[in-house]
Amino acid sequence: MFWIRYPDDGLDDNYCRNPDGRHKPWCFTTDPNTPWEYCNVKVCETPPLSRVVETTECYQGRGEGYRGTADVTPTGLTCQRWDSQYPHNHTFSPQAYPCKNLKENYCRNPDGQEFPWCFTTDPRVRTMFCSDIPQCGAQNQPVSDCHEGFGENYQGEQSRTRSNLPCAPWREHSNRSALGIRLLQTRYMF
Repeated sequence: MFWIRYPDDGLDDNYCRNPDGRHKPWCFTTDPNTPWEYCNVKVCETPPLSRVVETTECYQGRGEGYRGTADVTPTGLTCQRWDSQYPHNHTFSPQAYPCKNLKENYCRNPDGQEFPWCFTTDPRVRTMFCSDIPQCGAQNQPVSDCHEGFGENYQGEQSRTRSNLPCAPWREHSNRSALGIRLLQTRYMF
């Protein structure tokens, strides 16, 4: 039970972390053929200044920190509530991704897509980017997402692996045995 064994390591969502001292930040994946993988988080050239700031009027980078109230797509479709499975079933529930702020039917980016997005209330259109949210100006751009050492203290918001697989919530992997994880580690060692 990773998130129980390492309660102070930020394992309350699906972000890349290094709770057990591997070579760099990693995560469990949503791909059954790749149970876990290292993340493509760079080593810092200098210590990072700060984490990505949450925004409400604009988005930074890919918009993973966007916390505004946009809830209609550029084509006028209303967004589906994140806690609803109608008309589209999905796994992005507020309970599974507590740090992604999946409130109401607001545009969010829980999986690192190009822009904030949402499921729509139109049964014929599953998802749509909320590409009309303005991008923040240069003064609000985030500091480069990087880690120091092996990344044991990495607290960034990277949630994709080096091969671009989405990270799964840490809580979904509470039943993996330590032996099984050690066997998988040998497969992915550098």
